This record gives sequence, C-alpha cells and structure tokens, in this order.
Amino acid sequence: MTDGLFQQIKLCLYLTRMEFEKRFVGSVGGKLWVFINPLLTIGVIWAVIDLGLGMRKITGPEYGMNLAVGLCAWFFLVDAVNASVSSILGSPHLVKKVVFPVALLPLASVLAAFVVHLIVLAVIIAAMIAQGHSFGLSVISLPFWAVALLVLAAVTGVLVASLNVIFRDAGAIVPNILSFMFWLTPVIWPIANLPDMWKGIALANPAAILVEGYRNALLGTSNGLGPVGIAVFCCALGLYSAGCIALFRKMRPLFANVL
Repeated sequence: MTDGLFQQIKLCLYLTRMEFEKRFVGSVGGKLWVFINPLLTIGVIWAVIDLGLGMRKITGPEYGMNLAVGLCAWFFLVDAVNASVSSILGSPHLVKKVVFPVALLPLASVLAAFVVHLIVLAVIIAAMIAQGHSFGLSVISLPFWAVALLVLAAVTGVLVASLNVIFRDAGAIVPNILSFMFWLTPVIWPIANLPDMWKGIALANPAAILVEGYRNALLGTSNGLGPVGIAVFCCALGLYSAGCIALFRKMRPLFANVL
C-alpha cells in the first residue's frame, strides 16, 4: 500500500511538472510569465480601483495591500478551477485505462497553479517588506489558509472536471459562475464596511473566508471568525470535500463510455 501511494505521488508530481511546462510551450519569455501575468493584472486592477476610482480615500492607505493580497488568493482559485475543467476531457487515452488514477489529472492542474500562486505570493510579501510593512503573529496562520485554499481548489477542480465529462456545458458554465462569484467575494470591496448581518451572509462564501484569512495572516486585519468560526469552516470544507470525492467516484465509471 505504501509503495502504491508513493507511486501515485510520484506520478502526480510528474503530471504537475508536465502541466506547468505545457503552459509555456513556444513562449519567448518562458517561465517569467508565471508571475508577470498575474502581477501585471493585479497592478492594473490596483491602479484602476485604488488610484483611479479613489478607494484609498474611502478605506484608507492600506487598501492597496488589502487588494493585492485578496487578488492573489482569488486568482489562484480561479486559475486552478478553470485549468481543471478540461483536464480529464483532454486526456481520453488515459481515462480509458481503468487502472489510471484519473483524479490526478485535475489535481496536477491545481498544483501547477499553486506553484504560480506561491511565486506571486512571495513577490507580494517581498514588496510589503520593501514598503516597511511589519508582520504580526497572525502571519503564522498563512500556511493554514494556503493549505485550505489548495484543498478547496483541488476538490472543486476534481468536481468540475468530472462534470465536464458528463455534461459538456460545464466548460462554459464554470468560468461564468466564477466571474459572478468574484463580485460576491470581498476581493475589491472591504467586508469591514458591511453591517454585521451582511457580514455573516458574506462569510457563508468559503472563498470570502479564505480571502479574509490571507488578509488576517499578512495584514493583521480581523476576519470576524474566531476559533469557533474557523472550526466550523474546517468542518464545512471537510464535508464539501467528501461530497466532491463521492460524486467523482460515482461518475468515474461513466467516463470511458462517454469519451
């Protein structure tokens, strides 16, 4: 059993490396685009919203950092899920092999996106240090929030990749749902400005909790959860993960016939 698990981990890392390399085939800039693209996007959004629309005057000078950290977490989730949608459908030769662990295909897409996320996160942290930002004790919670974000992206990626095999419209629906969810998640708007009743509703969105968790870790802002709220979030994430895995196992026997 240990040997089988080791082989699956080794295969997953190989698929992740292949997925990572595939993104930059034929690219002149090569792997530089790993962090240039998301950082450029974050910079443009920051310039438009913070400077152009004057959000700094409304929310204070910390808005730029809040925005950058929130976008960093959100972009990983979107990139990971969107990359996973066609991962199974795009590898029919592997799917038809009954012994092949198909779940590793979307997982590899998510892990490749996570590598990009860590690079972008490191650049943002370096920029914060260069600006003289000091981190509090809350920074030790960053690995927890990063792992939680990775788990959410991974199980969602497996779910949408499976759905896209059975229901081909999922490939078009998922990006639109993510675009809609962007405006329901406190990425560009501050959750602190909401009335208490609406804060609870906003935090029913797991992406909102993770974005605020990143901000709490790096900026020391309150995410309004507390130990009990974090425990409830972990339980909810566990139940959601179990549900996604159960649905994948139920759909897996249909893949070969559909493809």
